[in-house]
Amino acid sequence: MKKITAMIFAVLMIMSAFTSCGSSGDGSAASVVSLPVTDDSTGEEDMSEINDYVDKLAKRYDFSGESFTWIGGGSQAPTEEEDTGDIMSDALYFRQREIEEKFNIEWSNYIPPEQADQSTHAVVESVKQDVLAGTGVYDAGYGTAVAVCQPLFINDCLLDTSEFNVLDLSGEWWTQSLIDTYSIGGSVYFLNGAIVTSNYMDAYGILFSKQTVLDYNIGDLYSYVQNNQWTFDKMFEIASVIPSNANGSGAYRYASPNGFAVLFGNGMTVTKYDALSNPYLPEVLPEDLSDLADKFSYYFGNYSVVAPYAGSEMIAEGGVLFSFETMQSAAEMRKVEDAEFGILPIPKGSEKQKDYVSYAEPWIAFHVFIPKTTKKLEVTDVIIEVMGALGVKYIKPTYYDNILKSRSTYDTQSKEMIDIIFRTKIYDLLDILAMGGGNNGDSKIVSTLKRAIVRDTEGLASQYKFEARIVNKNIERILKAIEKDNS
Repeated sequence: MKKITAMIFAVLMIMSAFTSCGSSGDGSAASVVSLPVTDDSTGEEDMSEINDYVDKLAKRYDFSGESFTWIGGGSQAPTEEEDTGDIMSDALYFRQREIEEKFNIEWSNYIPPEQADQSTHAVVESVKQDVLAGTGVYDAGYGTAVAVCQPLFINDCLLDTSEFNVLDLSGEWWTQSLIDTYSIGGSVYFLNGAIVTSNYMDAYGILFSKQTVLDYNIGDLYSYVQNNQWTFDKMFEIASVIPSNANGSGAYRYASPNGFAVLFGNGMTVTKYDALSNPYLPEVLPEDLSDLADKFSYYFGNYSVVAPYAGSEMIAEGGVLFSFETMQSAAEMRKVEDAEFGILPIPKGSEKQKDYVSYAEPWIAFHVFIPKTTKKLEVTDVIIEVMGALGVKYIKPTYYDNILKSRSTYDTQSKEMIDIIFRTKIYDLLDILAMGGGNNGDSKIVSTLKRAIVRDTEGLASQYKFEARIVNKNIERILKAIEKDNS
């Protein structure tokens, strides 16, 4: 039965891949190995290259029944011992089975039990205890950037993945923008890409209500993107046809504006890097960032904005024009009856800006990490690389091509917009460096900046300076720990 299900699943993936090829922007059928994981051109020929790559590794490495323990539950590690009929769960299951069989390992998924005290994440506590005891129980795992990866990194619990031999960080199944922005002096402690489903969920875009567009005779919004005119000024101009909605009648202009999505969309990041590629924060608020905060707090603070969340019903009923949402929200909203919406990238700061920039939400982004006490370095090295490569075979077609692009969109243009969003996705290391996040929310400096950009800038300069100094002291401590580990 499992073999039959596996064959059916493989056929569905190939069909999904061919469907995706038909909607590709340039119609190319180049090799997956030489394309970003966000490229919409995974076909049968590409899968053969993935299979060949994995098979070559399998011929070199037979681990003779060695164990491999993955920590972290949720959608990245199947909890069932057999295929379930759920296409995403089955994709993860079949990837795991292929790795077990080809590399002769005993894979186990450990999901820590819920804690009575929710102040820290259960995965964090489990890994910290393992590192402290030096037992090496866990070989690799994953968790959200803020709740899991940040405290593990700050507490010096993780290995530098750039030191591995088989793991190729230039591989196209790894998100290069994360490797670039999360690199500290050349060291890389987190991985993202086709290895995890969240790689296709965490990027911000703009959802717009098609009913509101009709009600206010707004016209074709996609054409602004296609003609390089989709800027924040254009978004404000379009939204201005909707009267101020102070009394709650009519539609709202905007919903859920995310301060960092706005900041990144304008081509700006917070964290800077010195000549040694070490991160730091300017301790004086940059003037261009201050001007940006003033501008956007005016538009979002003085005009009708739904707070805190538009909700699928308002999209369906034409109660809001633009809503800042992650693509995970887009996939969920598609399940709501009559919720017809379109998808746009976050606007540019100006038409002179080279490309759109899409902020990746750290509360949704799940990154893979390797505890520093893992005792099976070669096994972990190979298995993590193979998980990434096979993510192109199993996860991308199932979630990105099928669930997100085929099931969650109403028109071809939205599919094209999703490709733009994920092609331009970037992260900011500030989400990892600033303490005070964890399970309790954003760090103080992140909250300060988000609030200033979408609400008010009162006291921003002095508060930013105070909090930037704290972050920089934290960075100094982190760099000393890395230097000690490398010595």
